Amino acid sequence: MVMVQSGQMGKETPRGASKWENKLFSSFGDLFTRRLASRVDGKEYTELIMLLQLALPGTPIIYYGDELGLRDVLNLKFPQGGPMPWALSSPFDN
Repeated sequence: MVMVQSGQMGKETPRGASKWENKLFSSFGDLFTRRLASRVDGKEYTELIMLLQLALPGTPIIYYGDELGLRDVLNLKFPQGGPMPWALSSPFDN
């Protein structure tokens, strides 16, 4: 690995880092898109899309709560950024 000296910041890339720049990843949700369960009809479709994501080449990136089928919380500025329910009955369940 190449060490970066003071005054050289941004001039050199460590060897081996460039091989990761062109790798694939798949993501169906993040802070700026609606939650997966809110975009499709039914739990079966949500599970099918999650299974498809795991079968695609590359690294699957799963937004927290999508694996549980969480839906958007409509009274928030970012509805998809609602808190994770840690109990079976949560005030944020839709």
